[in-house]
Amino acid sequence: MRPKAQALGQMIKRYLKHTFTLVVIFFLFLFVACDYIEQNYRYFESYDPTLHSGNWVPDIFPYDIKNIYEQHVIDTNEVWLRFDLGKEIFDPQKIGYGEIFPTRLNEINFRFPFTPIWRNKWWFEEHKSKTIIKELKFFIGQHLNSKAFIAINESEGKVYWWSL
Repeated sequence: MRPKAQALGQMIKRYLKHTFTLVVIFFLFLFVACDYIEQNYRYFESYDPTLHSGNWVPDIFPYDIKNIYEQHVIDTNEVWLRFDLGKEIFDPQKIGYGEIFPTRLNEINFRFPFTPIWRNKWWFEEHKSKTIIKELKFFIGQHLNSKAFIAINESEGKVYWWSL
C-alpha cells in the first residue's frame, strides 16, 4: 500500500509543478500581449497621409520625411514618432514650439515606448547619456492639450517627437 501512496504523492507533486509552470507562462504571455496590443506600432518608408489617422500624429511635419516609426498607447494617449528629414526645412518654432535650452532640460519628460526584444530599437534609448543630449536641440509645444516635445539631431537629420 505504501508504494502506491508514494506514487500518488509524486504524481500530485508533478501535476502541481506543471500547473504552476503553465500559470506563470500564461500570465507572462498575457502581460506581454496586452502591452503589445495597447501599443500600436507602425513603420512607413516615406510620408503617407495615413500617418495622421486617429489624430495620433499632428500634420505639422514636412511631407518629404522618410523612415518613419510611430507608436502610441491607446490607454494613455502617449505617442512617439521618429523620422529622417528630407530636403524641406523643418523649424519647430514656426509651428509654435519653443526651444528648451540646456539649463531647462529637466522640464523634459523622457518616456520611452515599450519595444519587444524582437523589434528594432528605433527610439533614442542611448540619449540618456549626456553626450548624446548635447547633440540634440529640444523644443516644447502642445498636441491635443498635452505637452509635446521635439528633439532634433541635426548632424544625423533625425527628428524625435513625443506627446504625453
